Amino acid sequence: MKLANREKWFLGGGIGFLLVFLLYGLVLSPLFEKNGLMDRKIDRKLQELNEMVVLEQNHRRVNEIVAEAEKKMGKRTTGFSIISYLEGLSLRVGIKDRIDFMRPKSVPPGPLYRESVVEIRLKKVSLPDLIQFLYWIEYSPEFLKLKKVKLKSDLRNTSVLEATIEVASFEFV
Repeated sequence: MKLANREKWFLGGGIGFLLVFLLYGLVLSPLFEKNGLMDRKIDRKLQELNEMVVLEQNHRRVNEIVAEAEKKMGKRTTGFSIISYLEGLSLRVGIKDRIDFMRPKSVPPGPLYRESVVEIRLKKVSLPDLIQFLYWIEYSPEFLKLKKVKLKSDLRNTSVLEATIEVASFEFV
């Protein structure tokens, strides 16, 4: 069977179209899909890497804080009592007579450290005296931390405050 020129061109075009379609369907399309999949995997891995860098920075910062805390707790005087220290500090600031009460609060021990918390209520204390007292607590060489400060103004005398303060001290177990 002899094909005419026009039929040969038509048949060649059909075969060519079929080859291009097969090349795209069997080779190029899976290649593009695999490339897109790889791009998504690369993006996900870059995101995971960035998260790991942030976690590593946080870990370093926490280690620095723990090392500093260990250093400060190592310098603590032997036989340290948070209540005695706060009484002496209030005497130094001049607000010992303003203390309404000072009582320890129970806190469950942590796995690595023991926390001692003392609640102090000050009545009719001036703002400058209170600020000085809080400053000496926060920057104490005995590694004390302010956990809670609650202030209430006196309605009869607005120049004085009533303050309830929670101070924490830490020791390694």
